[in-house]
Amino acid sequence: MSSMELNAGNQLGALSQKGQLLASVLQNETTDGININKRPRVGEIIIQNLLLICGVVSIVTTVLIVYTLLNQAIGFFNSLAWLPARTLTVNSSIERVAIPNPIDATSTEISLVTEAGELVGALQRIPYSEGQMIRIGDEIMLVQSVGRRAITVDRGTEGSTATNHEAGIPIEVLISNPIRLGEELSATDNQIALQTVGTLPFTVEQVIRIHNEDMRIIEVAADNTSITVERGYNGTEAIVQPSGEAVMASKQPSLTEFLTHTKWQPQIGEFGVLPLVYATLMTTIIALLVAVPLGLGAAVYLSEYASPRARSTLKPILEILAGVPTVVYGFFAITFMTPLLRGLLGADNVSIYNMASAGLVMGVMIVPTISSISEDALSAVPRSLREASYGLGATKLETIVRVIIPGALSGIIAAFILGMSRAVGETMIVAIAAGAGPASAINFLKPFQAGETMTGHIARISGGDLSYGSIDYNSIFAIGLALFVMTLILNLISGFIARRFREVYQ
Repeated sequence: MSSMELNAGNQLGALSQKGQLLASVLQNETTDGININKRPRVGEIIIQNLLLICGVVSIVTTVLIVYTLLNQAIGFFNSLAWLPARTLTVNSSIERVAIPNPIDATSTEISLVTEAGELVGALQRIPYSEGQMIRIGDEIMLVQSVGRRAITVDRGTEGSTATNHEAGIPIEVLISNPIRLGEELSATDNQIALQTVGTLPFTVEQVIRIHNEDMRIIEVAADNTSITVERGYNGTEAIVQPSGEAVMASKQPSLTEFLTHTKWQPQIGEFGVLPLVYATLMTTIIALLVAVPLGLGAAVYLSEYASPRARSTLKPILEILAGVPTVVYGFFAITFMTPLLRGLLGADNVSIYNMASAGLVMGVMIVPTISSISEDALSAVPRSLREASYGLGATKLETIVRVIIPGALSGIIAAFILGMSRAVGETMIVAIAAGAGPASAINFLKPFQAGETMTGHIARISGGDLSYGSIDYNSIFAIGLALFVMTLILNLISGFIARRFREVYQ
């Protein structure tokens, strides 16, 4: 036996003895229940505790944010909007004319021209003016503008509902009659004589206000001339009220109205959040139409086609887009994208403030988010799947489409939903470029018109002089809570899809 073989045998024997000794030690310490992990140092303990504190602070902060939103939103639904009390009566001095054509529930333009091309009822001109209220059937409308052959109206005002109308229904012009005190009211009087025309719009238990004094209605007289009230309601002081003082009626927002009505103007008692949701969804959809193909295309190129040098050059450029302040994107939308759209489609077709330009630029903004997460998902697909596909004769494009993208589908969909959440919560771009004034269900499908999103509305009115505790102030938190719920639902959907389509590779 050579010396080399003897040395090798000795080394193997030594290793075998060491292995047996280590196995014996591990067996004994495990049996005795002794923790064989290395005892952490003081610095590691401090870092662990700091990380624990950071996690607790994050959870507590989230809980406090949700609590604040809930508390203030409940305050919104418990608050009252004060509106001038009035009755609506028909103005008999203006001739009633019948609509010549059927009116759809979504139409805001009412044509007054017959099939013969003449104004209905042999009118010489349209007898309505801007700001008038008209009634067709049971629906009350507000005239926005008057043309030579048609009028543009705001549908479903004064609590009425926009519905379809058949031809031949007459148009009635309404007069607003303010409700005032008919005589002086002493501090002890409970019966109030009112001066007005028409049927009183009050109900039992409704709260009214006369010069800083709140009163609760107990009874409404059958002849519509007086009401019986509880004086000094809500802790206010019962005082002498002079004759002719205006009566303010209260209106309390409800959750049903908040979620289903299509007009948002809390100052006049309209609490439907859907117009803000319409504009938010429109800008988000436009942003996704831009960001999804660009982001996924960039991710596929960087993951599968780009050389290491090209990847090291292009990826930082995408990351720079993510670092640009959103206010810069907003001014880019209003100074570049909007003029571009107006030049391509015509200034008459594209408003200066519109949802399309805001959505397009917002899509550019979320491209880095989608591309980065999608690239990580594509890179996580094992190399063996690519090689197996190539071995079966598939081309690179076929491998990407049929193997890699399906394998990374859960991560790609999660990237899309995360980008959608980012677009829903964007503020500065839509506040600058999308315009003010909530979009209606009518112009939801008109992206080149102005439309105020939920975040844009919050940014606009929170910068004004809002009094603390007012209904306008509390409405900010109600909208914020609705926005929080929307993003939470998107995140839950993202998590579900990630679990449902996740591919586990060995």
